[in-house]
Amino acid sequence: MSKKLLLILGNGFTIDWIKFLQSKSEIANRVDPSNFFKYGAEVPWPATKQPGFLSYKHCPNLWNLGARPNMDNKTANELIEDIITCINVYASHPRKSLLGKNDHDIYFSAYLELLAYLRSLFVFFNQKVDDIPDNTLDWGWAKYLKKLIDENIYDDINIVTYNYDIWLERILKKL
Repeated sequence: MSKKLLLILGNGFTIDWIKFLQSKSEIANRVDPSNFFKYGAEVPWPATKQPGFLSYKHCPNLWNLGARPNMDNKTANELIEDIITCINVYASHPRKSLLGKNDHDIYFSAYLELLAYLRSLFVFFNQKVDDIPDNTLDWGWAKYLKKLIDENIYDDINIVTYNYDIWLERILKKL
């Protein structure tokens, strides 16, 4: 019988890595995965490559719900949770085919804006980080992953993330 390992990771993985790097690398000063709206004014709009993705012009529904660049972490996270909760309620509604057809579905429209914005945000973050610092190998998660690789106990290791984690890929390549 083959041994398999499944790791399920969320945004906390990246947040922990950034906290580890805070005193050891400039990366921690260039990205903030704990507040997705903090750099919203700097994230480029894909069509023009001009900064200002998180603005009334490009994200009117997010803006009307209160999303702003440099808003505090707690408020930003509460807004994202509200949007996702509303989408989950909408998704469980028996008449979900009506979603998005009503101009008053601000949460549905904000959710679509949020998806597009987050994709561009992580592309933006990825471009701000040239290389994974060597001291990353001293980080607890990196040591654990390296141990899994070196010990070769598992025939199959699968990692599932609930968000696209650009640094997980880079860390695994470094290992």
